[in-house]
Amino acid sequence: VRLSAKEKLELSGWEQLQPYAFATQFMGAGWEQLINSNPQYGTDSGAFGERLGAAALLQNSRAILSDGMMASIFRQDPRYYRQGHRPVKQRIYHGAERVFIIRSDEGNYQPNYSQLLGNAVATALTMTYYPAVSATWPNTVKGYGISLAQGALGNEIHEFTPVLERLVLHHHS
Repeated sequence: VRLSAKEKLELSGWEQLQPYAFATQFMGAGWEQLINSNPQYGTDSGAFGERLGAAALLQNSRAILSDGMMASIFRQDPRYYRQGHRPVKQRIYHGAERVFIIRSDEGNYQPNYSQLLGNAVATALTMTYYPAVSATWPNTVKGYGISLAQGALGNEIHEFTPVLERLVLHHHS
């Protein structure tokens, strides 16, 4: 079923209210705090709060831009379709590939303009709220590459979450 532009925006917002979205923001900010990324923030709890805010802003802007706005503009379906019936190797490939190839609203495969461009714009926006020392073009390009890798990892999590849930639930039974 094709999603309207409004439904795509709602989906992108709803995804950011899921527990895994908050978990990834906390993990990202925690990692940056641990390695003291952007030392201008400092190392106290206030610095963690600033890092968490920056991580949340980046993640939410990526989602809204990629899955909401750009998916509507390019008429692409932002939903992830699991390949649970296929061999594991094909499922891993599918998750990674989806960063670059996506279904159109008509169901045809095409370059994933919405994610590629949405992530680029969101990453460029970080230059407006990260400390000036960190807001450089080399860091922005690096951040863009990381965003694509995070997208692929997120797809793998979507793909294999049911398998992990079955293993854990069966194990506890």
